[in-house]
Amino acid sequence: MMRLFDAHCHLQDPRIFSKAQQIIKTTQDTGVVYFVVNGVCEQDWHSVKHMAETFPCVIPCFGLHPWYVKERSPSWFKTLREYFDSTPSAAVGEVIVWFYDQRGAWKLKR
Repeated sequence: MMRLFDAHCHLQDPRIFSKAQQIIKTTQDTGVVYFVVNGVCEQDWHSVKHMAETFPCVIPCFGLHPWYVKERSPSWFKTLREYFDSTPSAAVGEVIVWFYDQRGAWKLKR
């Protein structure tokens, strides 16, 4: 069987989080051996970290998607650093690297 790597998924999504264990098992049976779970907002980083601690096949990513940038706390960057410091296997996911102008959300300015 071919070994596959899901390079971008959101198993922490509240709509499926309670079924994540079964989703992982079923998907592994089809050949997927690793899952990159991308956090999209400050509120879901704890779920991503928990999944990585629970399932060795989960590679955690922490980031901030443009859709959620207005919901971030004043200390979001400090919190993000704490997640990276406490999760050495984590990668950066949902990185804001483009100008965003959909849904009237925001434009990144440096």
